[in-house]
Formats: sequence, C-alpha cells, structure tokens
Amino acid sequence: MLHKAVSWLFALAILNPLLMLPAQALAAEPTTRMVYITLDKPDPDRGALKLVRHDQTSSQQVAPNTTLVTTLYDEVCTEPCGIEVDITERPKFFFLRDGVPVSYAFRIPAGEGPVTFKVRPFRKGLVMGGMYLVAFIVGLPAGIPMLVYGGSKVWMSSAPIDQAIDFTKVKKAK
Repeated sequence: MLHKAVSWLFALAILNPLLMLPAQALAAEPTTRMVYITLDKPDPDRGALKLVRHDQTSSQQVAPNTTLVTTLYDEVCTEPCGIEVDITERPKFFFLRDGVPVSYAFRIPAGEGPVTFKVRPFRKGLVMGGMYLVAFIVGLPAGIPMLVYGGSKVWMSSAPIDQAIDFTKVKKAK
C-alpha cells in the first residue's frame, strides 16, 4: 500500500509542473491598456496632471511623536497621455500635479481597448474651509458638503479620449 502511495506522489510531482505550464504561460503574458487623461475643469495656472504608478510606501519614526511616511512612485505619462500602460501585476495608480497627489489610489481594470480617465483634483481650499466650519459646529450644514465636494474624483470610460462620453466613478484601491 505504501509503495502505491509513493508511486502516485512521484507521478504527481513529475506531472504537476507539466500541467501548470499553460497557466504559467497565460500569467506571463503582459496585459496593457491604452490610457488617456482629461481634466474635469482645466486650470492653466497649475502644472500638468501626471499618471503615476505606486511603487512602495515606507514609514520611519523621526521623533518621539513624529512619523515620516514616504511614497515612492514611477511617472507613467502626462496628460493627455495616449500610451500603453502595463497592468499585468494590477498595480495601484494615482494622479499627481505639481509634485502633490491630487487623487486617491485606484487600479486600471483589465480588459481590451483604450480607457479614458476624467479627473477632478483635490481642492485644498474647499476641504480646509469645510473642516473649519465642521469644527465650529455652527457651519455643520455647509461644512459637510464642502468636504464632500472638495475631495478628488476620478471617472473612467472605456473609449478613446475623443469618443469618451459615458464615464463611471473609479473605486479606491484596497
């Protein structure tokens, strides 16, 4: 009985890599999508909007009550973009303007064809004003809408930039 079990285990050990070859070959193929970027309301006084790929985040305690958080990223393209982006490993992306992140992290969904992102960047003035109004409780009815409207929004359409009309909100990456 032990001899048969050892024979089966030996056969599985030899055949398993052979059975896995097609799955590994499929996983190794790079997946790319053509990406375009458009702004909800362009602002000529600000820098260009850039799509960046999140690389890594590290944190280090620099003082007893202070932690320094560093985010490393790779710049992918500048608006209007129009390049193929590798999404094989499902990386996180976000938008950057003047060296400051202006959107939350998201993932580009797998699929075929181009994808267009419409971005409404984070509005610091609205968010800060909303926080002050909420903190003083008197402006609670006005402060909460300011906080919601001041946050960044990213929409996506599965069409090229000149044909993109049907946008859906992109979910935050987990």
